[in-house]
Amino acid sequence: MKRFLLLLAATSILLSACAAPDEYVDVPVSTPAASAPSAAPTASPVPTEKPLADQNADKIKEAKAKNSDVIGWVNVPDTNIDYPIMYGDDWYYHYHNFEKERENERCVYAYREKAARNNPVTAPNLRESGTMFHQLHQVQDDAERLLTYGNRVWNISVFGHEFWEVFALYEAPAGEPKETLYFNTQTLADADDDELENWLGYQMSRSEIALGVQPSMNDTFLTLVTCGDTHEDSNKNSRLYVFLRAVD
Repeated sequence: MKRFLLLLAATSILLSACAAPDEYVDVPVSTPAASAPSAAPTASPVPTEKPLADQNADKIKEAKAKNSDVIGWVNVPDTNIDYPIMYGDDWYYHYHNFEKERENERCVYAYREKAARNNPVTAPNLRESGTMFHQLHQVQDDAERLLTYGNRVWNISVFGHEFWEVFALYEAPAGEPKETLYFNTQTLADADDDELENWLGYQMSRSEIALGVQPSMNDTFLTLVTCGDTHEDSNKNSRLYVFLRAVD
């Protein structure tokens, strides 16, 4: 009953923003029905070059000196996504910016402070300024670049890892069941092998491009989430999801 009440209390945040409250993440849900699964193309052979070492440590140190709530750094190549990852209790950074001012600019923030099997990280899609996670849509629009290993391994320093490889991405359309958000951002903490295989299979089956990446059952995952690219759609559960696995 308590968990049910928590779910009801958080519904307004879910429907009006790009993030899901923490109470949703561990709720067992069945695989949602995809509104519009996309046919993925055949992946090209994947080169094996290793990306350059990231330089996030200095950025984290500098940012943490200004705000101790910094827990990591996200840098997405060939975009303007280069931000600290924040964590605050009670979804603090869903409503506040880095300077702890309450405004729409807000922050990139993690659903929780400590690592889980699946680690959701979200930020608003600020279309007018083109900032925060807006340019994840640019990655989506040029997804074939991710067929190159160095382009799909991103320097994201969080939860004890530095490098994460994209294995799936897709935009859930307007009218998507809200259960998709719950399903995609669950921690998978209690998932057995069948449930994890189902979760991975679902994400890869909906991916807008086949990257030739086969995640392991032992991998740690990172799920980046932002709103769909129009205000109307984002108010109808449209979300862009990018799924990554740790590779360091």
